[in-house]
Amino acid sequence: MQLNSSNNDQEQSKEVSNSKTKLFHLKIYAPFNVYFDGEVKSVSAVNSTGPFDVLANHHNFLTLLNPCDITIRKDGDKEVPIIIKISKGIMQIKKNDVVVFLDV
Repeated sequence: MQLNSSNNDQEQSKEVSNSKTKLFHLKIYAPFNVYFDGEVKSVSAVNSTGPFDVLANHHNFLTLLNPCDITIRKDGDKEVPIIIKISKGIMQIKKNDVVVFLDV
């Protein structure tokens, strides 16, 4: 019972920490390559309804991505965005953790 409480405390601590800094974890990978794995301020992509942005504390969802440039903005307004060109992929957003799986 104590162990579960500790895990919940760690998850809540992570959420509080991320909400203060407005960052979330993003991982973009394919079967044999990791393109990005780190904390970001926002990520932009395109699905069948059009372009969209994901920020910290976004609602959970799952979407198929259209061919597009995924734009990653790390913390800091002066930093140049990272752009990854994709042909297709799946994006899952769950509890400030975004995973993009490419080439599926």
